[in-house]
Amino acid sequence: RTWAIAAPDAQVGLVFDDLRERRAEIRAAADDILCPEVVAHANADVPRPYDISLGERLVDIPLVGTALALLAWPAGPLPVAEAAAVLRARHLPGSPDAWLRRASLERRWRKDGATEVTFSGMLAVLPDVDAGLAERWRRAALPAAGRQTPAAWAEAWRTLLAALGWPGDAALGSAEWQARDAFWRVLGDFAGLGDVAGVLPRSDAIATLRAAVARTLFQPEGS
Repeated sequence: RTWAIAAPDAQVGLVFDDLRERRAEIRAAADDILCPEVVAHANADVPRPYDISLGERLVDIPLVGTALALLAWPAGPLPVAEAAAVLRARHLPGSPDAWLRRASLERRWRKDGATEVTFSGMLAVLPDVDAGLAERWRRAALPAAGRQTPAAWAEAWRTLLAALGWPGDAALGSAEWQARDAFWRVLGDFAGLGDVAGVLPRSDAIATLRAAVARTLFQPEGS
């Protein structure tokens, strides 16, 4: 920061030999030291005076993580913490403050001693806090539980995400647009695995997609 203030037109490079392991920590420190004013925005698209030359795993991008959880939830229960995180996500349809009401379900589940939540169990209580989303999700046609080709699974998942309202009603920022496009590309690659994988049960299909997303590094284009 001292160097940058002293020479505003200079380019300062920092090298970290453990950047992959400490990326989040380094980014937080850079925000705190170089541009603390952006933290108040809580927006990944706020311009920053620095860049990091290493992407992060696509699976760790909140928009993509929400999509994967929405695909997996109808297939089996989610841990309470993960289920609550999905309901708090900003990439769901509805008013911007609806997540505050949905977040109250976590307290109910923990008070009841639940460790996992099924999709149907969530739908049973969701009307208490968000009737509009509950009705929309009830009308969504869930994919069949049998064996299908990767292409059939990919098409069913695209339809399901649209029916569930992902990625929400709010306008996406540039980084979020790019993350969504990256996710669609991985899903397209998954759809082309038919010659190799044949037909897959739902659990294997979801695990294969998640593994592919986890292997994919993502870094949005910046200035």
